[in-house]
Amino acid sequence: MNFSPIALQGQYVRLASFNDSYATGLAKTGNSQMMYYTYGPTEWTPEGIRAYISKRFTGSPNRIPLVIIEKETNEIIGFAAFININREQNRLEIGPVWISEAHQGSLAFTESMYMMLKHAFEVEEAQRVEFTCDSHNIHSKLALLKIGATIEGMVRKNLFRTDKSVRDTVLFGIIDTDWPEVRQTLQSRLYPEKYSCLLNIYDINIRPSRLDDLDAILEVEKSAFGRVCIFDNVRQYFDVFRDLLFVAEIQESKVIGYALAGIATYDVNIAWILSVGVKRDYQRKGIGKNLMDAIQMQLCSRNCREIQLRVYSDKDYVIHFYEKIGYTKKGRFSDCSGNGNIMQLLL
Repeated sequence: MNFSPIALQGQYVRLASFNDSYATGLAKTGNSQMMYYTYGPTEWTPEGIRAYISKRFTGSPNRIPLVIIEKETNEIIGFAAFININREQNRLEIGPVWISEAHQGSLAFTESMYMMLKHAFEVEEAQRVEFTCDSHNIHSKLALLKIGATIEGMVRKNLFRTDKSVRDTVLFGIIDTDWPEVRQTLQSRLYPEKYSCLLNIYDINIRPSRLDDLDAILEVEKSAFGRVCIFDNVRQYFDVFRDLLFVAEIQESKVIGYALAGIATYDVNIAWILSVGVKRDYQRKGIGKNLMDAIQMQLCSRNCREIQLRVYSDKDYVIHFYEKIGYTKKGRFSDCSGNGNIMQLLL
């Protein structure tokens, strides 16, 4: 990995290596929420920006600061950086990243991450890219999940926020074998006229369940598993684990998948994935992974340290799915309903 001076050109934004002339424009991109969460400038003035860059980036070959510039207006709308570049191990981190409030929700963040990931994996031949964010920063966590990053755990009490409160940091990662699928998804989101797929996961909304979702969840159960559940049973799960029942919906609020977890009664630091289902016509399109990411993020925020689940022995493809997202086999189980593997993910 060389990381010579970088200039990346996209359709909506371009990324340029930082120089002092960008400080005034960059100072205008801060907001109060960003100042709280971001491990960034203490003062959002041109002088504060220059001091921040000088302290964190100047003289370090393993940290490369970039400004995000909107191509249509040539306006500076954000900041991003390659940091912790480890040339011996072929890995690096992207961050901090921020986008001005007026451009949040646009394609600026998505295209910036696409270009940086493409450069990391295809030019620098990285085998791993990491991201970190404050465990309280729901917006950033969802944004990272949407670009295809996987939650890999949480580092507890490792940084102070700007108000000196202590934060837990969530770790996300994308590895080289993930990149082809992540690239295809990002391309179809950014450039639909050029890249198309049968189902764009960006058209899917993952959200906590509502009471009026329960009939649709029963339909998912029937489609995914060929079994009919009793409404009262699903209602009981909803009442007990309401914040741990998520659904995936597409246009017109059609529910096509769900994921349900619960906290162990014998140890509040252990959670169980109770069920994950996606309608047959929508399987193998990344929806199950997105549901699992949402559940795992919620469990991280509740300070769970371990997630367990059961996979019956005749479901090898299901074992492969969970192994792909970080689960390992912990042991075997055998009960009246069958036998199989207990799998776990340590957070």
